[in-house]
Amino acid sequence: MKSLGKFLSSKYVTKRAEGVPIDTALRSRTTKKIDEKTIFFLVSKVLEEEYGKRGAAMVRPSFFRDGKLFLKAKSSLWAEEMRLFAPELLERLTDSAGSAVLEIKVSHEYAG
Repeated sequence: MKSLGKFLSSKYVTKRAEGVPIDTALRSRTTKKIDEKTIFFLVSKVLEEEYGKRGAAMVRPSFFRDGKLFLKAKSSLWAEEMRLFAPELLERLTDSAGSAVLEIKVSHEYAG
């Protein structure tokens, strides 16, 4: 299984400078490019660490665009818990994914 650090480092895109080989490029010349699937994976891992498998099953990421992450909860209780946990979740995502996620929105998934 790939570690989280190796997984995220593989998401870096290195820009080649004039006359500098690509493997010796400075870290300042790399940019983080993180897609929706990576964000969803990180959110699922953080939720599983915090709430266990039950919490990860009750809350799932549904959409990510323009720095906004949308979560759907299976009950109003879990939706409220995610609203309270959102600042900490945002902080933990910023630690691992950089500034890709700027805001977290939570909604209740209605049965019907």
